[in-house]
Amino acid sequence: MATNSIIDNLNPYARRVATHLFRHFPDWATLATTDPNPNADFGALLLEIPANLSGSEIVLHIWSDGDELTVGLHTHHCHFSDYDQRETDEHIEDGVEYIKNLIQENFVIYSWYCNGQFCCSVTGTPGKVEDPAKFISNVDRVTCRSWAGTYDSDDVKVTS
Repeated sequence: MATNSIIDNLNPYARRVATHLFRHFPDWATLATTDPNPNADFGALLLEIPANLSGSEIVLHIWSDGDELTVGLHTHHCHFSDYDQRETDEHIEDGVEYIKNLIQENFVIYSWYCNGQFCCSVTGTPGKVEDPAKFISNVDRVTCRSWAGTYDSDDVKVTS
């Protein structure tokens, strides 16, 4: 588990998140800190996990601001929360499962660019990106990023 000083500085929700995360990823406890963003909840958990790939800028971002677990990779992030049942932890375990799928590269991040500018990103499965024209017009490029770099591409071919 993270050092007691870090755990002691976490707010109650962040402690719940940390308990679940470090049960599955105990080595990450040493990377735990509180979110320095002045707009974040006091005592929110922040983790930045580098992919440790040569030359890679891929970092897994995990934070607990706003009584929700947020997980980000590359251009994309997902929120896991249950505002109707705040005392349950099922949404935290859902977030942990999402993290596992990212790390195991069962999930990848597809980023869509419109007129040369980033416009949207989605979680997907390797090799299966839907035609972005179904959702957004003017998409001229799709990229893919994965945790270990296995599926990284700057020019993804869209499948129909």
